[in-house]
Amino acid sequence: MRNLKRAAEAGDVNAQFNLGVMYDNRLDSNDRPVPGNRVEALHWLSQAAKQGLPRAQMRLAEFYAEEPDGPEQQVEACAWFIRALANTSGAHREQAQKGFTKLTATLTPVQIEDAGRMARLFEPQERHIFDEPKRRRAK
Repeated sequence: MRNLKRAAEAGDVNAQFNLGVMYDNRLDSNDRPVPGNRVEALHWLSQAAKQGLPRAQMRLAEFYAEEPDGPEQQVEACAWFIRALANTSGAHREQAQKGFTKLTATLTPVQIEDAGRMARLFEPQERHIFDEPKRRRAK
């Protein structure tokens, strides 16, 4: 688990996701019990989701939708479902659509609008290094 945490701290999106899932599930990759920690799970899932990892966006949406502390978390869950919808396909997209539909049935139109704005803010801003030459040539 130490190596996974080091990789997550260094910005490895897959390590961040896996660490978040492990803290949430209370099991490591070998199905051994680890201390559960919802705060840590939320932190690492958020880090991976903000980097654009679709499965992290979906898991984070479900995380917020499962146990909302209030309307703000429901709006945030909706925003992450929107991001997941934009980044997934097939069964994962259907799952995101179901979550979105179920959640929006409980939200007001203003809250849904707020979620849409929030989802646009969650769009990753960083570009990969290998994209740089393409952008330079286009100028």
